[in-house]
Amino acid sequence: MAETLAKVLKFAYLGLNERLKRTTRSIQVRWLPPPENWFKLNSDRSSLGNLGKAGGGGIIRNSIENWVRGYARAIGHTISVAAELWALRDGINLCIDLNLTNVLIEMDAKIVVER
Repeated sequence: MAETLAKVLKFAYLGLNERLKRTTRSIQVRWLPPPENWFKLNSDRSSLGNLGKAGGGGIIRNSIENWVRGYARAIGHTISVAAELWALRDGINLCIDLNLTNVLIEMDAKIVVER
C-alpha cells in the first residue's frame, strides 16, 4: 500500500511539474482606429464551455477613438461559434440602426472570419 501511494505521489508530482514547464508566448495587441470618417465595430463573445451559457457584445468607435455605442446581451446555452455570430449580428444591426455605412469589423473568431 505504501509503495502504491508513493508511486501515485511521484506521478502526481511529475505531472504537476510538467504542466508548470509549459512555455507561454505573449504578444502585444493594440487597437488601431479606423480611417477618417469610418467606424470600427469590435465584437466578441464569452461562454462557459463550448456548449454552455454564453453572452456577446461589442463596441463601436470612430476614427478619433471615441466610443460611439456599446452593446451586450445574454445569448443562452449555445456553442462558441454561434455565440460569436450572434454578437456579430447584434453589432451589424446596431450599425444599421445608427445609419453607419463606413464600418470596419474586427473580431478574434478565426473560424467566423475565414468562412
